[in-house]
Amino acid sequence: MRRRPQLRTSLAVETYRAGDGSLNRAAELAGTSTEAKEFKTELADRGIERDAGFLETDDRESTLDGFCG
Repeated sequence: MRRRPQLRTSLAVETYRAGDGSLNRAAELAGTSTEAKEFKTELADRGIERDAGFLETDDRESTLDGFCG
């Protein structure tokens, strides 16, 4: 796959899109870095939104309640 970087990137994007890997893992698979924003730009170019992991207010409250007992 080193000779076919576009294929490697496409597989990494699909891995992320399908939820089978984190942003960092998918960037690693693509041979890029999330710090360099290469992979984030690739996702944006393909119209794939990134999940920032923020919870809705109700979900956040129930999660906090679970931690606090």
